[in-house]
Amino acid sequence: MSDTYQAPPGPSVLSPATSDERTLPAVIYGLYLGGFLTGGMSTLAGLIMAYVLRDEGTPFQQTHYEFQIRTIWILIVSVVAAIGLAIVGIPLSIILVGILFWIASGLVFSLVGLWFVVRCAVGLARVLQDRPYPHPWSWFL
Repeated sequence: MSDTYQAPPGPSVLSPATSDERTLPAVIYGLYLGGFLTGGMSTLAGLIMAYVLRDEGTPFQQTHYEFQIRTIWILIVSVVAAIGLAIVGIPLSIILVGILFWIASGLVFSLVGLWFVVRCAVGLARVLQDRPYPHPWSWFL
């Protein structure tokens, strides 16, 4: 199975995206990035929008909606892993080994935050360039 998106042939795939096609995916990327200011509430709103709109969109939009949905789920799994490291580090702090777990947890949080921002920025750039996302199921870019 290939990670490359194979869109069905149709006029919306062969022609550049209209401004209407670009608006909703761009708004969702904006909501995702706004989650840093709203404590994740706008990110949640963006996720709900992506789920609601993914079956109704054009093939261009569907690549971005799939990419956006997958981004959030990878983010959630990564944050849960970082929280798990922090929790394991609490009792192990008594013997000073837990400090390493706390450092690892902080590193994971930092890298995941950076990954999330870069992934959203790349997706937004592709929307603004009228390009569908080529690999919406990938873990990286």
